[in-house]
Amino acid sequence: MTLRTGSRWTGARAGFTLVELAIVIFILATLLAIAAPSFVRSYNSAQLSAAARSLSTACQLARLQAALQQRPAELHLDLDGQAYWVEQRQLIDGSEQQVVIQRLDLPQQVTMTSAQLPDERLQKAGELTVHFYPNGTCEAVTVVLHGSEKGTALAVMVDPITARADVTAVK
Repeated sequence: MTLRTGSRWTGARAGFTLVELAIVIFILATLLAIAAPSFVRSYNSAQLSAAARSLSTACQLARLQAALQQRPAELHLDLDGQAYWVEQRQLIDGSEQQVVIQRLDLPQQVTMTSAQLPDERLQKAGELTVHFYPNGTCEAVTVVLHGSEKGTALAVMVDPITARADVTAVK
């Protein structure tokens, strides 16, 4: 029998039983097991989209550098090293030197699988150089990025007239 004194119960037990805690933990574990694969897929998809946007931004950087400096700029795509960078020849202390303006490595969840310039064969290994000119144009290029999830791929296609990169899904 429990007695009530004021606003407190005396003799009442506070807390949860071991069975109640086990049931709650089981429910949480089940929800986590259901949600985890979806979260991983979303994360990998976000990594692929971010990598494609980043490559697109690097193209814009190369275009702007070429136009602002009135010197050609280059976007180097390293399919073996899974990286890309923007370079430009600049005058430093009276001599012209090739300067890396920006370098980015792809995340582990993303692979640069191929790149192709017009009238050249598809390249799946090695390095490819895309030239950006002071008048705002460039060489057209298509780069394919694959995500770690099966069937996820994006193509980054650079227009030679506007030097604008468009990202599209690849089947």
